[in-house]
Amino acid sequence: GDKRTARRYERAMDVMQLMETRSIEGRRKREAYYICFIFFVFFKHNSFLHIRYVNLLQTSKEREEFKMKFKTNFKDMREAVVTIGKAVKKNMSPIEISLVKIEAGEDYVELSTNGSIGACVKIQAVVEEAGSFVTSFSGINILSVRKCDGDINASNEVNENTLVLKYRGGKAKTELAAVDKVFNSVANPTDDCANVSLPYASLKSMCKDTVFAADDNVASDLHAIKVNIMDDTDGLLKFTLAACDGKSIAVRTAYAVKEGAYTGEILILPDVLKISLEILETEDENVKISIGNGKLFMETENARTCFPVLDKNYPDLNRILNAKKCSFTASIKKDELIEALNCASYLQQEQKASSGTEGFVSFKFKENAVTVGFTGMSQYAEVLDSVTTGELPEQNVLFKTSLIKEIVALYPNNNVVIGGTTEKNPFWLCCGEHDEYLYCAMPCRLRE
Repeated sequence: GDKRTARRYERAMDVMQLMETRSIEGRRKREAYYICFIFFVFFKHNSFLHIRYVNLLQTSKEREEFKMKFKTNFKDMREAVVTIGKAVKKNMSPIEISLVKIEAGEDYVELSTNGSIGACVKIQAVVEEAGSFVTSFSGINILSVRKCDGDINASNEVNENTLVLKYRGGKAKTELAAVDKVFNSVANPTDDCANVSLPYASLKSMCKDTVFAADDNVASDLHAIKVNIMDDTDGLLKFTLAACDGKSIAVRTAYAVKEGAYTGEILILPDVLKISLEILETEDENVKISIGNGKLFMETENARTCFPVLDKNYPDLNRILNAKKCSFTASIKKDELIEALNCASYLQQEQKASSGTEGFVSFKFKENAVTVGFTGMSQYAEVLDSVTTGELPEQNVLFKTSLIKEIVALYPNNNVVIGGTTEKNPFWLCCGEHDEYLYCAMPCRLRE
């Protein structure tokens, strides 16, 4: 019995030792798992910290790039804001805020905005730290209503998201908040873009002399200005602006030195052309006009505009202009004709105010005389001396008074030449010795 008991005891001890061994191995495995888990968590945590640290360094570097500090003349800054505001007004949207980018370079500060018309204005500045800052136009536009002398200092060193403007010797301060939106920089013409240069005064005059003839209906294909660049003699380019509303045509021509191989036609919006010239306003500079990549660029030394060309079904004006024929002409003194048109215009306004209807100015051509008149509430007629040639039309020819008056007022010569063929065909005005001016008007109606 004792031997049997001893063997059972030994077996029990063996089982217990085996279980203890397995328990130790299991514990060691669990400890190993715990160590691996702790190491994994620690490694993961350290990796996150490392990445975060790298990101902070990158962000710090980016912030350094966006820091900006400069000083410039307050009046120059104010004028730049006012000028950019002309483009902002055109680009304004009821659902999006208008943005302006302030960029400080080596010795300048440039303000720019973008949209249907892009515009940049550059002013001189003392720049300590170059950089850029995008903000809402409504914020910086406060400078347009404040007039003062001296300098304006700008810096976002304390907070890169706030550009602080100080003026009036530091007594006045404006804080501009950064806008977290993508700002598409205003495009520049490429080096291979063809271009022409014209004096600003000439280009502005050409715009004024043609825009009035464009169709006022913005949905019409005729609501456009046609820019035509053609080869001319002696290495010159013939640069024309033309407008048409279906009843009249206005064409102005200038000549420029040829730079590049581009010739052709493009269409632009009348109001965009006018705004662009307002932004570029200068006294004695030339305006460089470049065409490329579906855009038209206009620039002076310190300002630049950019806007897209139009894709419209516009009539072939060259076909009409090249078919210009006159079987008769009548040359009239400009000042006498304007006086007669003023009387006709007055009677037309009176008639419209009383009856709501519009009358027309009439021209009756006779040998060496033209009778200008108006038929409405009052009968008016005045005979003007004229030099006539060819076969004169027998019937009275009626025109829209305001159109004829505006055309005659634009012509720089002392005599206005009117020509045509018959009463049913277009009449040509200012078709004399100054071929830079050419206007075509359809008679409104004919009366015996």
